[in-house]
Amino acid sequence: MINITLGQFYPGDSLLHRMDPRTKILLTVAMIVAVFLVRGFLGYVALFLYIAAAARAAKVSLKVLAKGIKPILFIILLTFFLNVFSPQGRT
Repeated sequence: MINITLGQFYPGDSLLHRMDPRTKILLTVAMIVAVFLVRGFLGYVALFLYIAAAARAAKVSLKVLAKGIKPILFIILLTFFLNVFSPQGRT
């Protein structure tokens, strides 16, 4: 459990690090809501681009991101494939 970096403080001096904490909380909640409302492959691409842009703005390296996602990678991939390739139940 020591190697899990997801949700832990990452020190830095970027625009995102200096942003008001309430704004960061609102952006996080918006991202969580967006994850549950996405329908289709293009929505997931947009979410990925949003996360990539936020990571770049925060000056977080790809290595740190990969290390943080590693423990939940199976759940992320399973959810992705179930949502993209399952019927949506539309009539």
